[in-house]
Parts: sequence; C-alpha cells; structure tokens
Amino acid sequence: MLPVLWLRWKQIQGIFNYWLRLVDYDTKDQDIMNRAFGLYLVLFMAWWTAGMWAIAAGFIAQIGSALPAAAAQDVLTVMPTLVFVGQAILIMLKLRSSPYKLSSPDIAYVGGSPVQRTVPVTIGFFGDLVLPSVLSVVSISFVAVALNQRLGSMGAVMVALRSALAVIPVVALTWAVAWLVGLARMVAPGARRRSALWLAPVLLLPLPFVVPGVVAWPGNVLASILVGESVDLSVVTPVVLVAVALIALVSVMGSRVNMIDVADESLIYARLREIGNLRWMAPSVYRRARSQFQAATHKPVLHLPEAEGLAMLVARSALTYIRNPIDLLKLLFAVALVQGGLAMLAYQLPALLIVVWLYAVAVAPTSSLTRVFSADADDPSLRQFLPMDSLRLLLADAALPMALVILVSAVLWLLQPVPVMTALLGLVLIGLLTLLLVLCRGSSLLPLTSMRAHVSYGVLAVIGLGLTLGAGLLLGGMLAAVVAGALVVVVLASLVAAA
Repeated sequence: MLPVLWLRWKQIQGIFNYWLRLVDYDTKDQDIMNRAFGLYLVLFMAWWTAGMWAIAAGFIAQIGSALPAAAAQDVLTVMPTLVFVGQAILIMLKLRSSPYKLSSPDIAYVGGSPVQRTVPVTIGFFGDLVLPSVLSVVSISFVAVALNQRLGSMGAVMVALRSALAVIPVVALTWAVAWLVGLARMVAPGARRRSALWLAPVLLLPLPFVVPGVVAWPGNVLASILVGESVDLSVVTPVVLVAVALIALVSVMGSRVNMIDVADESLIYARLREIGNLRWMAPSVYRRARSQFQAATHKPVLHLPEAEGLAMLVARSALTYIRNPIDLLKLLFAVALVQGGLAMLAYQLPALLIVVWLYAVAVAPTSSLTRVFSADADDPSLRQFLPMDSLRLLLADAALPMALVILVSAVLWLLQPVPVMTALLGLVLIGLLTLLLVLCRGSSLLPLTSMRAHVSYGVLAVIGLGLTLGAGLLLGGMLAAVVAGALVVVVLASLVAAA
C-alpha cells in the first residue's frame, strides 16, 4: 500500500506544484524559510476559506429570511427524489467506463506490478470521493443556512454544521453503490461488450414513486437534518454503517478486477492527464483532444443522411449528439436553469435569489448546448467554405439540444398548477431562456468587438439573462421578462450574425 500511496502523493504534488510556484513556493525546497512560507499559505487559505464562507452565508441568510414558510416542506418532498436521481445518473456514468482509472505512471507501475489489486482500487475510490464530498458539504451548508433562519443565526449555523456532517456518509454511500455497479461490469464476463448497458439505470427512475420508503431513505435522512427536524446525528448512523459496508464490498470487488481491462478503458484518461495544466490554460485544445480520443475508441453509430443546406448541418449536429449521448444527458443542467428562472417569475420569489440563479447560470456545465458549434468555431478554415453567417450556423448546430431542452422544460412547466395566461407566457419564456443560453454560449466563442476580442460566457450570461429575469422580478410580471428577453435576443443575435 505504501508504494501506491507514495505514487499518488507524487501525482498530487505534480498537480499543485505549478500553481504553488505562481505564489513563489517551491515544493522541492527544504529550506526552513520556504517551509514556513508554506505553513503561512496553508493558514492564509484556511482563514480565507472561512471568511468567504461567512460572507456567503450572510448573503444566503438574507435570501433565506425572505423565503416562504413552505420552503422547508418543499425540500422534504423534493430532496429524496433528487438524491435518488443523482444516484441513478452517477451509476450511468460509472457503467459507461471503468470507475477506477489509471494514469500513464499507474499503467506502468500498478498495471504490471504484483501489488494486490484491492489496494489501488480502494485508494482510487477515496480519491474519487474527495471532490464531491467537499462540494456537497459547502452547498448543503448554504442550503441549511437559508432554510433555518427561523432558528436565529447561531441555530442556522448549527443546523448547517450537522447537515455538512450528515451529507458525507450519504455521498460516500452514493459513490460506493456506483463504484460497485461499475466494478461488477468489469468483473462480469461479457458485460463490457454490451455498449448499451450504461442506460439500464434509467429503468430505476420510477422506483421513488413505487417504493419511496426504501430507495429514498438516504435522501429522507438528509432532508430531515437539513430542515432542522432532526437535531440528533444518530439518525445518520444507519447510513454510516451501510456506507462502510458498501466501501468494504468495493475493496473486495476491487480484488477481482482485471487490471488489463482497466488499463484498456483508461487510455483516454491517461492521455488527457498528460496534458496537465493545459486543460485550464487552453480549454479549447483540451476539449478537441478529448473529443478526438473518444472518437478514435468508439465505432461510428449511424451515418449522415443525404441533405443540403441547413438541413445537412442540422443532421450533422444531430448525429454528433447521438454518437455522444453524455452531451444529451448534460442538457438536464440547462433544463434545471430554465425551470429555476420560471419558478422565480411565476411565484415571485425573493429578488435576491436572482444572484444565486445567475451564479448557477455562469458556472453550470451547459457547454453541451453548443458542442458542435464550438468545434466549428475552433476551425475557421472549415467555416470559410460554408455560405452562411455565424448566426445561422449556430442555430443549425444547436437545433437538437435546443429542441430537447424546450420540450422537456415545457412538459415540466405544464405540470405546474399555474393560471392559463401564466402557463402560456411561461412557454414563450422557455424558448427565450433556452435561446439566450445558446446565444451567450455561441457569442463567447466568437470575436464580437472591433478589436477581435472575446467576451466570456459568464459576462454575457449574467448581463443577458440578468436583464431578462430582473425585468420580470422588478416589474412584477412574466410579460416584462418576455419583452426584455426578446430585446436581449435581438441584440445578441445581431452581434453573432456580424461576428
């Protein structure tokens, strides 16, 4: 185990070494002053993190004070289903390829060494668990602060602390289940050859409505602590015990995994890891390399139909998305953003929530809306042969994802108990919000200014979508949001067409 841990430590050191050198800290320097500077950096980051959390929590508390009294009950109703849907999606991702990935040094050392296979698999599981646990702790603590303002500032902070502790075993249980299913695919003979096996968890989605007491149990426990109903963390004990048992099963299952098969499914991951910090400095290069690696390892599905003009571009875009179904799955983030904006306008939620919504718009992974157009924008030599402007090309490339987002959002919206006029305005607003997301994503890929400079997606989204939703919240009606959204669409469309 120690050699594997040493290898992991060196890999982590290599990742952080570049960024630490930007602040003049060298991990290889053994000088006492350099080590003291490193300790100062650790203390400063801890202080900065606590301070930023306190500032954000204060802002979230203002939003929570304006929330309706029924918000906590809504969370109790929705949280178990959301947790189960998240578990099903995670299982789908782990079934698509091996949950345990090997980098190039791992393939050279772990894949061919006599080390017990359960050791690297267990270490890999805990490594994969760190980031989602941190993100879950931060996000769930903010939600707890917002929902428990009735208990006062200290009461809300204590609920946030209990919620942060309770979410860790829930995340561990979720990841353990997904890893168990993914490792079972690697162990079972012939399972790897079934390319559509990763879609099987879709069949589990009706279970929360059939046996809610069983499958939604972790979500119910977390929700009861989140809204302050359970003040004793002992209700999490069964979740902890089940999570520990499943992690032990992950270790047992890992001892039966064939490392040759794992190495085979880790080739794309290993090559992308070699890119290193270029992923952050040149994301377009990273995306292109990733798409090329994935295309080279999968057999083509279907063929491009005979078509001309825009129909040909729409067919090409649709075929690209069909061949990469994960991009279609990521469209759920866009659906969630559209539904969130509609809910704020329809139910006239506190105006401060627009800040949270705009932050979600800026950071949510909605780039799959313009995946094909991004490839076209990165290759200007190809675009010069297309007899059309950038706007028509963007709309043709994004036709399928836009249609899917609008369709799913419209179905979910029509299920809401709202008046007829509000429902009709909501359908119009669904189209406008989806189009705005696409235009903001597409505009960020093109030089819009006279100096041929790019404007980031975050800036465009905050301005365009902020004006749309802000008009509806400030003027108190969805009609104002529709008018403002239409004007923003016209402006962005003209900029894209002239780019």
